[in-house]
Amino acid sequence: MFKSAAKPVEVKVTVLPDQTPNYQFDSPIWQNGKLVFQNDGHDGFYVSFVLQQTTPQYYFANQMNAAISAKKIVTPADECPDQLPANQYPWSQFKPFSLSTDLKTLVVHDPNAKEQECQFGFSLFVTTNQDGSGPYTKVDPIGDNQNGPVHLNLLAVTVTVLVIAAVAAFVCYEFGLFGG
Repeated sequence: MFKSAAKPVEVKVTVLPDQTPNYQFDSPIWQNGKLVFQNDGHDGFYVSFVLQQTTPQYYFANQMNAAISAKKIVTPADECPDQLPANQYPWSQFKPFSLSTDLKTLVVHDPNAKEQECQFGFSLFVTTNQDGSGPYTKVDPIGDNQNGPVHLNLLAVTVTVLVIAAVAAFVCYEFGLFGG
C-alpha cells in the first residue's frame, strides 16, 4: 500500500568504438557488468542514459523508440535486440520515456514489476551524426530486474506494532517501571 514514486537514476555512458565491450557505464546501479534494479519500495525507475563527451562525439538516434530496444532474456543464447522501426517497441518493461533535444540524454521507464523479475537485454543506438540520423552503433549491456515495488499490508503493520507495544508494556510492568 505504501509506494514511492519511480526512483530516478543516472547512467553515464561513454561510447568506446574500438573496444570490447564498446561502452563504459558509470552508475550506482552498474554492478558486475550489468544494470541491477532493486527499487527499495519505489514504483520502478526512470533511468537517464547520459552520453559523455568523447571524440568523436556520440548522439542518440533522433527518435526515442529508435534509440533503444529491450527484451526479456529467456535462454542463455538470447542476444540483445536489434534496432526496430521507430513506431515499434518490443517490451513494455524497459521503455523510452523522453529524449533531450540535444540527443545526449535518453530517459527510460522501468516499472520493475514484481511479475517481471528477470534478466533482460537492451541495446542503445548511437551515432556520430549530430542530427541523430544513422548509421548507428549498437551498445548492448544487460539489465537485471530483481524486485518489484514493495506493497506493505496496513493490517499486518498495525498488528505488528500493537504486539510490540504490548510486549514492551508487559516488560515494563514486570520490571516495576510503572511505579506501583
